[in-house]
Amino acid sequence: MKDFKAVHGIARSMNVWYVANESPYRTINDLIAAGKAKPQNVGTYSAGYQLAMEWLAGLSGAKLTYVPYKGQAQVINDVIGRQLDAGIGDMGGALPLIQGGRVRAIAVSGESRHPGLPNVPTVRETYPEYENYAWTSFYVRSDTPPAIHAKLVDAMKKALQSKEAAAYFAANGSEPMLAFGPEEMTSTSSTRSPGSSASPMPRASNRNEEGTPVSEIKTPADIGLTREGHVAIVEIRRPPPQLLRHRADQGAR
Repeated sequence: MKDFKAVHGIARSMNVWYVANESPYRTINDLIAAGKAKPQNVGTYSAGYQLAMEWLAGLSGAKLTYVPYKGQAQVINDVIGRQLDAGIGDMGGALPLIQGGRVRAIAVSGESRHPGLPNVPTVRETYPEYENYAWTSFYVRSDTPPAIHAKLVDAMKKALQSKEAAAYFAANGSEPMLAFGPEEMTSTSSTRSPGSSASPMPRASNRNEEGTPVSEIKTPADIGLTREGHVAIVEIRRPPPQLLRHRADQGAR
């Protein structure tokens, strides 16, 4: 992205699959088994979550029908009302409703279980290659003076390690990208899309100042960008390479 200069990664968030409390599905495997018998309607509200749903459908062979919505609140309402068999969406928006007993979580998309939902398995416990996150980053315009850029980088690093930031991330179910600075962001943005003939996707260790590993960030390929003045907040979703190959195979038939 030539128009923007990376400042810092902010946070990444795993997806969550959920069903109505009255649903017969207790696990993601129950949904998959039902989807192999007949199509299951799965609601969500962005192309990123649609890709995540289609990836699981491709891995499992289940028939999962994408039902588009404008937002997660509408998805959850229709899951509760049983107009949908399941929903998939952002952990931050769904976590309070799951913990409050409004809907039942059946799986999360992270590399490990979510600390707020320790009894909810990951999809990768059944399909080891399945891991999917959305992450948000901070950019400024490329013509931002170096001194201002450096101040923003330093301020962002300090803010991410504050108690207030920790409380915010804990409340919305996301993970801070503590060591994903401008160098890592620039390296990631210039990397080819997954599934290409380029070298394997780099992984950047996300560690705090004491060197404790917090998480790992995989290279994104699909970038949705909005900007206001000199500042850009970027939400990035990584289409899985298996899905890209699956679509290519379908196009060749």
